[in-house]
Amino acid sequence: MFQSRLVIALGSLALAGVAAAAIAPLTQEGMPNPKKDQHDVVLKGVGEWEGTLTMPGPDGNEMVSKCKESVTAIGELWTVSRFECSFEMMGMTMDFTGCSTFGYSAAKKKFVGTWMDNMNPEMIMMEGTQDKESGAINMLYDGPHHETGEMVPHRNSLTFSKDSYVLEFYMTVDGEESKSMTIAMKRAK
Repeated sequence: MFQSRLVIALGSLALAGVAAAAIAPLTQEGMPNPKKDQHDVVLKGVGEWEGTLTMPGPDGNEMVSKCKESVTAIGELWTVSRFECSFEMMGMTMDFTGCSTFGYSAAKKKFVGTWMDNMNPEMIMMEGTQDKESGAINMLYDGPHHETGEMVPHRNSLTFSKDSYVLEFYMTVDGEESKSMTIAMKRAK
């Protein structure tokens, strides 16, 4: 009886040692670094930003709203942001708040992101690539048409400069792409 308990105890210790050895590479230095050059592009967005959101108004004139954004890194691979602005529409002040995640999937070899806001009941999931010549990151996704709510193809194009960025939004309806919004931001001082 004592021998069988000893064998079980030693067997348990051996299994624990094998499990610890299997886990050890995940917690020790020397683990392969998943970071790619594209992750450095993602991290350019980290910081506090302020600027404008411009979009066509219901009367045909452009609506320009002041906005701000706070972008935080999640390690060296991802960012999460909170975007806020207010704008006047039909005599009412509308507060707009949204959150996004952004990163690069080495498996997909694409930039990936999510978007959700207080005016859209759908969470947007997008994927895209970086244009080698311009450096712009073009993300594709399906999102609601701003007038009908019908899900239609969208694209946004993000271009970073040293301390600023421009994010242009396009919507495709009946095969025709048209610009729907521009966000122009500078690093807050």
